[in-house]
Amino acid sequence: MLMTNNITSNLIKLLDLQSPCVSFLAKLEKIDANKNLSLSEFEDIAGSDDFVNQLITFDSNNFGFGEFYEKIVFGKGIPYLRSLVIKLVAEELYDSEYIKGNKSKNLTGFKSCSIRLANFLKKFNDELGESEDDSYLSGLFFRLPTLAEIILEDPAHGFEDNFDNNLDEFLGNSLSEMGFSPFITTMVSDSLKDFQSVTFPLAQALARIGNQAYQKIAKEGRHSLTDWYPDRDMLDVIGLGRRQIFEVIKTQITKS
Repeated sequence: MLMTNNITSNLIKLLDLQSPCVSFLAKLEKIDANKNLSLSEFEDIAGSDDFVNQLITFDSNNFGFGEFYEKIVFGKGIPYLRSLVIKLVAEELYDSEYIKGNKSKNLTGFKSCSIRLANFLKKFNDELGESEDDSYLSGLFFRLPTLAEIILEDPAHGFEDNFDNNLDEFLGNSLSEMGFSPFITTMVSDSLKDFQSVTFPLAQALARIGNQAYQKIAKEGRHSLTDWYPDRDMLDVIGLGRRQIFEVIKTQITKS
């Protein structure tokens, strides 16, 4: 059975895709990166004073509102502001009360895995031909369909079987409507598809191997990769050996 508007609305809410920080980031996605936001334009897209104060606090420069606008919003421009908000989204997106209070093993280390995957793809942005921020966001959002599956299967929310099997496409389309780039949204839309049918094989291969590795580490520890072998076809697409991929992962884990 297809998802009704009520089900999709509730799911988007539970995924925290309507949070002030995600909504603000989505609005930035639609604005020319070279545009200088006026004070009134910034206030309009930022919305509530609570979110503005949260953003200023997260920036950690101890600016007042006026100084934050002059030095960050106007002074450094939209690209810098976008990068700042992406960091805030990373901190908040998978830190909901639902995830923190859920005892499902499928949610063990969900936030840390997602952030590590985002940083992993950011590491390969040159190979992907994407910006660091877009590569990062493609990794951060990559696991949204998996989280959606967990939420929909949770009897506590009463979704029962009233949803279809195209959660990845649904969420990719939702992010596209919000304003996120085709690369980011297609990565989400293809995240649960058969590997042979994906649009960006290199990015998907990296995301899937990284995702499996970080989940394994979260559940079994960093030494669990010793006897684990990623899909050979995906390694061939990446053009790197298992050891080279694992070195990147282990270096990242050690630093964090």
